[in-house]
Formats: sequence, C-alpha cells, structure tokens
Amino acid sequence: MSTDWAEQFLTLGVQYYVAGRSAALARLIPVSANLLHHAVEMILKGAISAHATPEKVRSHGHRLPEVWATFKEHYEDGQLGEFDPLITQLHAFEEIRYPDKIIRDGAAMSVGFGGTASTDPSGSMGR
Repeated sequence: MSTDWAEQFLTLGVQYYVAGRSAALARLIPVSANLLHHAVEMILKGAISAHATPEKVRSHGHRLPEVWATFKEHYEDGQLGEFDPLITQLHAFEEIRYPDKIIRDGAAMSVGFGGTASTDPSGSMGR
C-alpha cells in the first residue's frame, strides 16, 4: 500500500466510483448516489491534498460543496462553475444516508444512464 496520502484518496475515489456505478446498475437507491458522493469527495480531496495538510483536508468532513470550493480555489479554469449544481445535487445524498429524513419527509429517487432514469413514483421511499 502506498504511503502517499493523495494517491490513497484517489485510489479510494476510484473504488467508490466503481462501487457506485455497480450499485446504480443494480438500482440500489440511495446507496448508489451516496457511494458516488464519496467517490467525488475522495477524488477532489486527492487533488487538493497537493495544497493542504491532511488535517486541513479532513476538516472539510463530507461537506461536498466545501470540498468543491477548495478544489476550485486551486484548479479554477473559468469553466468549473458549470458543475456547481451537480455538486449541490450530489451533496443531498450525504444528507439522506440516514433513514430518518426519508422517513420523516419522504423521497422520490431514480437512477439512470444516458437519460434512462424512470420518473415512475412507484419506487418512492418514505411517505
């Protein structure tokens, strides 16, 4: 195992991504989105680790918008802003990894590839 912590973040990110895609193919919702949240988080943390201490990277916790903002501070090319809504939407799956919010508020979720997501509410969770 590498002792390069940036490499470890990237390795974990790829593993989360593969697991998330596999879970999406199996229609495991919301688990697939939560795994993909972690994939993006780990990959971004791997990139920002070149500019920060392990403690600073860890201080972001699982707050994807915060990690994204730090990433953009170091890698902004004038086009990254177009992904801001995606980061915000993906972060919502961190908030529902515990079932209490789904039970209290309900949820309708779908997963798809290339525009194949179902809009059928029969797979809704909660109330």
